[in-house]
Amino acid sequence: MKSPSPPAVIPRSPLLKPASRIWAITAAAALAQFMIVLDERVVNIALPTIRVDLGMGTAMMQWVITGYLVTFGGLLLFGARASDLFGRRRMFLIGVVVFTMASLAGGLAPGGSVLIGARLLQGIGAAIIAPSSLTLITAVNLTPQARARGMGVWAVMTSAGAATGVVLGGVLTEWLGWRSVMFVNVPIGAALVVAALATLVPSKTLPRPNMKLDIAGAALVTIGVGALVYGIAVGARLGWVSIPVLASLTGGVVALVVFVLVEQRSSAPLLRLGLLGIRSVRRANISLVAFGAALTASLYYLSLYLQRGMEYDPLQAGLALLPMSVLLGAGALVAPRLVRTGIRGLPVYGSVTAAAGLIWLALAGTGPFLTTVLPPTLILGAGLGVVLVPITVAATTGVSVDELGTASGLLNVSRQIGGAVGLAALVTIVDAIAPSSAAGNDGTGIAMTAALCALTAVSAIGLTRTTSPTSRPRGTRP
Repeated sequence: MKSPSPPAVIPRSPLLKPASRIWAITAAAALAQFMIVLDERVVNIALPTIRVDLGMGTAMMQWVITGYLVTFGGLLLFGARASDLFGRRRMFLIGVVVFTMASLAGGLAPGGSVLIGARLLQGIGAAIIAPSSLTLITAVNLTPQARARGMGVWAVMTSAGAATGVVLGGVLTEWLGWRSVMFVNVPIGAALVVAALATLVPSKTLPRPNMKLDIAGAALVTIGVGALVYGIAVGARLGWVSIPVLASLTGGVVALVVFVLVEQRSSAPLLRLGLLGIRSVRRANISLVAFGAALTASLYYLSLYLQRGMEYDPLQAGLALLPMSVLLGAGALVAPRLVRTGIRGLPVYGSVTAAAGLIWLALAGTGPFLTTVLPPTLILGAGLGVVLVPITVAATTGVSVDELGTASGLLNVSRQIGGAVGLAALVTIVDAIAPSSAAGNDGTGIAMTAALCALTAVSAIGLTRTTSPTSRPRGTRP
């Protein structure tokens, strides 16, 4: 029987009083999550301008988003493991530096290939930063009630990043050009480096047996997901039975199968497969894959439709999505309280509501903002806003204390990979059935995204019957 790992030691900071440490750590972790999501959204709103300026086709353009998601999601577990081994402070600084330098390179990119390369590096940096986010919150908020509040803060900052991103992306793109949406990360990253050097104390981690980096596992899962996404993305253009597509899809499946075999035999696996044997963890992560696909595809097609179908400029598109984004944040804020009142099917209700909003918008066509865009996007925001928190709680329910970090990393992986694969698949499907709609000229892509919301609802049925924000992780004291 595996002996539990020693509890994490949170070093004292000479600049913080003990009573303030928990909230300071929670705030810092949530701010790191905010920065990552912000970057994702500001780039989303600038996509049409980037496409024209750099002469990128539809298939290449989606990799500006998908490339980031693939490296981010594929390396998240690796980043979590590295943080355990080398210390969160050190890895956080490395991640911020990589992310900041990649943002600078993206802003200076002379062409689409360089921009996509910069986005891949941004994903690597984000994968190193992210383990200091939800993992820290679950580690320092020890009581079930405190953990639920911390998760609520994390989810609110996730939604706030989306809200700020769509508006800031429109403002920057309209007034300063699309390159400014990449440059905006540079001062934020520099400030985070200064703050980390000034306030974070190096961790004095206790040694653990068999602690080593699972390089083979990290490489296999990243290659596997990347190959699958590439095959799906180019399948319609090159032909589903073409050699490059078949080789990519087959190679992706083989890499993921080998990853499972490697993890089963590894003395220090990147992911202990037994964790997926916990019902709440397994079902929550399936739901998070669907939710990640729905959220990413919704924002992608909304941005394109508003700017191409409705002929809004980037600033108008960002402002048009602001009310929806505010409801996203408000929904995440009230979701923990709704669950505590006994509403167990919240992810299902929210996903169905979001699907209704998308269908309404797709059928509305073009028209005045107040009657055509605002009502359905408010419904969409209200629906998606209440989905993430209860699923996140379920994904960490029943997990032993020494595996909370892995569970936190796994749920981030599921959400990011869902976004990458879901967007690639949906763009391919829309391009195949309605080529004229691939660039967002009408509501076809938005209507198709409603199916992803419906899939989220189906996968979340019964998920929260046995879980709640006050559920206790195994191995904790009352």
